[in-house]
Formats: sequence, structure tokens, C-alpha cells
Amino acid sequence: MSEAEIIDDARAFLRANLSGTIGFDGEFVPIKFVITPDGALIAPVMVAMLRSFDVVIFVPREDDAAMQLQVTLEEITDSGLNAAGCDRWRIYHGEPEDVRWARFMIDAAKFDGRMYDGLVLMEPNRLADIEAGICKRVNAEMRDALRNACKFIAKVDIEDPRLVGIDPFGFDVRGRFDIIRLEAIPLIADESDAIAAIAELAQAEQSEVVAAAYAGEQLAFGPEYIIPKPFDPRLMMKIAPAVAQAAADPAVRVVVFQGHESIFSAGNDIGDFLNQPPSTQESPVFRFLRGIATFEKPLLAAVAGPAVGIGTTMLFHCDLVYAGDNAAFSMPFV
Repeated sequence: MSEAEIIDDARAFLRANLSGTIGFDGEFVPIKFVITPDGALIAPVMVAMLRSFDVVIFVPREDDAAMQLQVTLEEITDSGLNAAGCDRWRIYHGEPEDVRWARFMIDAAKFDGRMYDGLVLMEPNRLADIEAGICKRVNAEMRDALRNACKFIAKVDIEDPRLVGIDPFGFDVRGRFDIIRLEAIPLIADESDAIAAIAELAQAEQSEVVAAAYAGEQLAFGPEYIIPKPFDPRLMMKIAPAVAQAAADPAVRVVVFQGHESIFSAGNDIGDFLNQPPSTQESPVFRFLRGIATFEKPLLAAVAGPAVGIGTTMLFHCDLVYAGDNAAFSMPFV
């Protein structure tokens, strides 16, 4: 990945994990925070935290894989200039137990073996000016789509979901007890991107390639979308960034590729390759192969039925491949 992509991955990780453990004066306690439009963090705090000169937040938990944020606290009140940030916290997390508030400036961060200047992670939300309008529109017009997106992506069925935040990397949805994060791929640049992303996360129509292969069967493109016939070209657009995200996310310890019980993969569609041949190293297929070839965590595959073309070649990059009795491997290309 490029330097810009690595930094974006760190920013996306922080925005996707709004809780962690805060360490100060030898004490470690849970903390929930929000990110303000200008990139700072706001949270209710204990008095002892405000008096400490060495404060670290471990996101999302205190372990070796956590993002570690060295922060400086500034006590604030929930009125005046900081009222909107404190209200945002209440919208996200409910009423606080602590009555004091603090604004956190990130001095430095450590994530995935790299050090970051705090200002790099505190990038202002590029969608801040249109965030409220997008949330209002989605909550008024796309509630069913939002609910479906939570079901498909987060595996959580929320009866009355509410979109409460949006940034270039994804959406924050308020559920019954907590915030659900929906990642956006590709990044969101404007309102039309946001609306399109919600619709796609909820359910996209199947492509003509897959529709023809399945002879009229109705399929929904999403996490449960199994493609044992021609490889839907849209899937490669999803797999490459998903592998990159898994590599950067310390909560992910292992990745498993698994197809259908009767077929693992039919490989890329020849027609799509002829119409849109991969021409650069940044094409989705090359990004995917490069991603799994350099993947530093355990990479497993469970193969049942035929594995054709890239369905076979990708297996050489896995650390362990489980092959069922019906597994068959084929590389018909020349």
C-alpha cells in the first residue's frame, strides 16, 4: 500500500472504534469517546485523568495489537463552543456517568508497528458540512435500507436504526445499545456517494453475468453472496480492500476464505477479462493477489468442490488449505 493508503487505514480504524481503555497514573478504565468535526476527541472523564501528565488510550482494548494514542487533555464544559461535541457524545453513547468533560488532542500514536504524528490522525471530517443533511435524509427516506445494511454487514438486526454520523470512511448507526459502524468502500466524497453506499450496503442487484449463470435465481450481493459460477467482477472490487483492512485491523487475527460446499470458485469471468483487462498493478485483481501474498497474519482456505483459475492460484499464498473430498483444482488458462 502507498503511504497515503496506510495513513487512511489508521484514520479509518480510529473512526470505526470509538471506545477503548484509558491508562493514567497506573490506572486503566474503560472509555468511550467521539470525534469532533475538527478531528479532536471528546469524552466525559474522571478528575484524576485531568490531573495526569501521562495519558494513553488503547483502542479498542488494552493489548499488543491496540492502537495506542498518547493524548493531552483539556477540561471543557458542555456549553458554549464545546456543547455540540458533548451533545454528540450523548447521541452516540447516552448519558455519561462522569460530569466533567475533556477534549483530547492526540500527540502521537502507534498502530500496526508504525508511529504516527497525532495531527495526521486528527484530520478534520471532510463531510462535516453536509453530515447533518445526509443523516436527516437517510433517517427520513432510507430507514429500511439502513436496517438491511446493519443486518448484512454487522449481523445486527436493529428495529429502529438511526444514522448519527458519517465521514469519508463510513457510517455510524445508533442501535439499541451501541453504535454500529458500517465501512464505506470506496471512500465517500459527497452526498451522492453516501446515498449510493447505503443502498449498496443494504442490497445491490445482481450483475447480468451472475443472473445469466444462475438461470433466474434471485441473489443479493452482500456478505452472504456465494458465487460458484462466473466470478462477479464486483466481488474483486470488494475483496482487495477487505484484505487490506483485515491486515491493518489488530482485532483480526486470522482470515479464512470459504466458498460453497459444492464449489469454491469458478475463477474470473473470461468475458470480463477481455472487456476490462487488468492494465496496472493497482487493478483489483493485482491488489488482491498482492494483498494476500504480503499478508502477515495466518491465511486459511477451506476448499470444497472445484477451484478454477484464480480460485487455485490464490491458494498458493495461503498458510493452510483444507481440501474436502470433493475438491478439484484447475488452471485452464495459458
